[in-house]
Amino acid sequence: MDLGKIKDTHRNKICLIGGIKNDVICYGNPEDVRNEVKRVISIAGKGGGYIPALGSGDYRNEMPLENIMAVIKTIKEYK
Repeated sequence: MDLGKIKDTHRNKICLIGGIKNDVICYGNPEDVRNEVKRVISIAGKGGGYIPALGSGDYRNEMPLENIMAVIKTIKEYK
């Protein structure tokens, strides 16, 4: 899905959650993860109405703990 297009189309009518690419979290390094989280927040977070999170259905066994921690740390720093 194109978060930017959804955000522009629906503006203040919806709240978005997630959108962080699981493949980056599973197979990237912590810096890749940080960049992905920042990218998504910069697109979907404009003007509010965005929750940067991993839902319980997003977790996979392949997700390295250091990448999950990078998501959490980046969200706290960049929100």
